[in-house]
Amino acid sequence: MRRRPIAGLVFFLALSAGTAVALVSLSPLAALLVGLALASNFPLVFRAAQGNLDLLEPLVPASAAFIIMFVARPAFDVSRGTLGFLDFDISNGYPMALAAALVAVIAFNVGYSVAHLPTTVAVGAQRLLGFGQPRNDSTLVITGVALSIIGLSAALASAVLAGGAVTLVQDRGAIATGATNIPIVAAAATLTIPGTLLLWSVTGQSRRYARILSVFPLIVLGLTAIPKGDRRLLLPMLTAAISLGYLRRDRRPTWFVVGAALLVAFFVVVTPFRESRSGGQSFGEALLQGIQDPGRAVEGLMLAQDTSQVGVLAVLVQEIGDDRPLPWQYGMATLTETVLQPVPRQFWANKPETIRTQFIQYNWGMEGGRCVSQCPTVSVVGSLYADFGLPSVAIGCLAIGWFSKVWYLLMMSMRKDPMITAAYSATLFTFFLVWWSNLGVVVVDFAFYALPILVAGVFARAATQSHGRRDSAIGANIDTSNLHDTRW
Repeated sequence: MRRRPIAGLVFFLALSAGTAVALVSLSPLAALLVGLALASNFPLVFRAAQGNLDLLEPLVPASAAFIIMFVARPAFDVSRGTLGFLDFDISNGYPMALAAALVAVIAFNVGYSVAHLPTTVAVGAQRLLGFGQPRNDSTLVITGVALSIIGLSAALASAVLAGGAVTLVQDRGAIATGATNIPIVAAAATLTIPGTLLLWSVTGQSRRYARILSVFPLIVLGLTAIPKGDRRLLLPMLTAAISLGYLRRDRRPTWFVVGAALLVAFFVVVTPFRESRSGGQSFGEALLQGIQDPGRAVEGLMLAQDTSQVGVLAVLVQEIGDDRPLPWQYGMATLTETVLQPVPRQFWANKPETIRTQFIQYNWGMEGGRCVSQCPTVSVVGSLYADFGLPSVAIGCLAIGWFSKVWYLLMMSMRKDPMITAAYSATLFTFFLVWWSNLGVVVVDFAFYALPILVAGVFARAATQSHGRRDSAIGANIDTSNLHDTRW
């Protein structure tokens, strides 16, 4: 596609002029909101104007999430004059919360723009994953089925712990209490996603058989997610399915397709699932109401806790620091959600608590390791802010932006390999969660979605080699055209 740098430059100058006017004439909150809108939209619009925006790269879901949570929602709140979260007056912490968000998005975009994939890393990953080598269908099928069975077992466990399958389907209240919130059970159910993608990755004679088998984990996924109103299962699967379909054909969706997919996700998944979670409406009733009254559905999103990341962050800003209820974490907030995340508390009883746990415990209390009344999500920005304030937000988001681009470039360098495209597709929605959820969820997503697929690919290659098949030349087919992609 032909580049249009002049159009991008004109757009940049217009936005800069608008920002200057806003900073001079508007209130501090309005100026921060204008800055947030510019910083989050500029990379998308500028790259689109140049003609080199890939709608399946991490920048797109990350920017979309930031615009919803940190631009549209606070603009809605400010316009209504309602700066509050639950019963908290957050007027004192709101400006700093917006400032932290501004630092976060600028740092993310800078890290994303300067990232490149070293050739040595690309070749090393190619050697490890066996790029270009045939893989054993049986290994992929067995692994995909095994992961799906684990997911099915987790779904059945949820049903039993909720009081039976009928209770699971009919009574959201039963699901929200007791052992059904055990993290390992919830995480195990998500293995149906990599299980399905592995079955879709079979390319040999067993391909048709694997496609038929993949229907069963999808059914399990639906039966697990819909009664619980769990968008965290369906949205990643829908995103992965669309992404994988295009990547396998080396094509990209149009803006129309992306827009249509977003509308479907909003009206068929996000809105009815949110309403049915509360138990006031059935899924079908909420779906019909959202379609009949789209304005109300959009307003509901702007009023829901789903988009209240700035409000939660403002409360945290007011409560954390020296001589405040929650002390600075000095790096422990990041460690507990990354390096220490996989360590079971059964093996380390005194493992440091996450900042989210401390935050909920102080404000609402917890029982048995679970929240009992309010369970707000502390966003990635909040976790990073809890360490050192704005400096840790800048460093952390710079690293996340850099990693996001490198993961994309690694996939592009081996985009003809079904394993890497499946693993990448499984985690594409995770870059939406960078701003919607906490850092621990991002780490868990990569551990439960991408890692099983990549490990299965390695073992499938080893199984193929053990059968004496000829290996392809390692490193011969690597695509180096995308290793240094700093186009804006």
